[in-house]
Amino acid sequence: MARNIDPAEKWETLWYYMQGGPGVFMGDLYYYFEDGDLRNRIAGGIDTDQCPLYLLTGEYDLSATPEMSAQLAQEVGATHFEVMRGLGHFPMSENYQAFRDYLLPVLDQIRV
Repeated sequence: MARNIDPAEKWETLWYYMQGGPGVFMGDLYYYFEDGDLRNRIAGGIDTDQCPLYLLTGEYDLSATPEMSAQLAQEVGATHFEVMRGLGHFPMSENYQAFRDYLLPVLDQIRV
């Protein structure tokens, strides 16, 4: 999570995440760094002319770092890539208003 989020929002986000049963977190980590890492060979199959790809990544996201996301964006020719300053992996619960400021312009692009 980002460093500057409200302590109440931080606790609520942690509480949500802690609701996973035993082994869930390790499964999440495996997915993030192995199966779900689109840089691991499957990204080449994404045709962004047929299926536009919009990437938003939090400045403080440790499982999908801005550098990792930028690499993916370049590899597939993402339609849009942006680093969300001051946000982490859970932007919608860390700071909904800041996340909304990034999300709405992307939704406007998609709507066109």
